[in-house]
Amino acid sequence: MTKLRSDAAIRRDLILDAADAVFSEHGVTAPLDLVVERADVGRATLYRNFPHRASLIEALLDRSLTSLEAYASEHAGRDDLLFLLFERIAARIAESPSMADYWRTMPHDDPIITAARERT
Repeated sequence: MTKLRSDAAIRRDLILDAADAVFSEHGVTAPLDLVVERADVGRATLYRNFPHRASLIEALLDRSLTSLEAYASEHAGRDDLLFLLFERIAARIAESPSMADYWRTMPHDDPIITAARERT
């Protein structure tokens, strides 16, 4: 990976970390300027990576699913894997109830939800 691509990936992760924190604290309708401020990036950087709020939220879901898949792989073969996964999901919901509410209220045929369902 080139330095430029590496820096871009770092900024993208900073934005996702910031969005996760902001949405957990203020809900998914929080002003995106709070994300920009928390990530310490310019507004153009945010929109270059995530053209709209839905793309940012979709990236957060993707990151959560990737993390959950990695966790499941690390603990594969355990008799209590299902319990561990439920425990992890419950902890995530407790950390960010507004994100959980957002996903719960999305239409089941929404492309983001459909893609997530097909992935699992």
